[in-house]
Amino acid sequence: MRNIDKIIIHCSATPNGKSFNLKDIDRWHRERGFNKSGRFSLCCGYHYVIRVDGVIEMGRFINEQGAHCYGKNKTSIGICLIGTDAFNDSQFMALKGLLNNLKYLFPNVSIHGHNEFANKICPGFNVKEYFKHNSYV
Repeated sequence: MRNIDKIIIHCSATPNGKSFNLKDIDRWHRERGFNKSGRFSLCCGYHYVIRVDGVIEMGRFINEQGAHCYGKNKTSIGICLIGTDAFNDSQFMALKGLLNNLKYLFPNVSIHGHNEFANKICPGFNVKEYFKHNSYV
């Protein structure tokens, strides 16, 4: 198992409320060259994708290095919310449940927004501020 010390939350930078899924992201990442070898390999750089309806889709396996945050992929798990900056209650409830499960597996991880490591708005909200007022554990 990889040494996981961070969970990094992303957005898909797609229109808010429009339905996209793991297959779409996998195709986009494949087109950008995120290719992997192996019969069952997904090119999607995220470990989890949370759709507009709150359904969580599994991308890369947790024991696989992601391709979601330059310089941080080796020891992190990437979660992508579909949309840009207006996520709904179903997405936030799914995110909180997923974070609870991941914190159980990796009790010492810290939670971050992609914007803490890159000059981007991603995930479209301040993760630290959000979870200061909306506990996930």
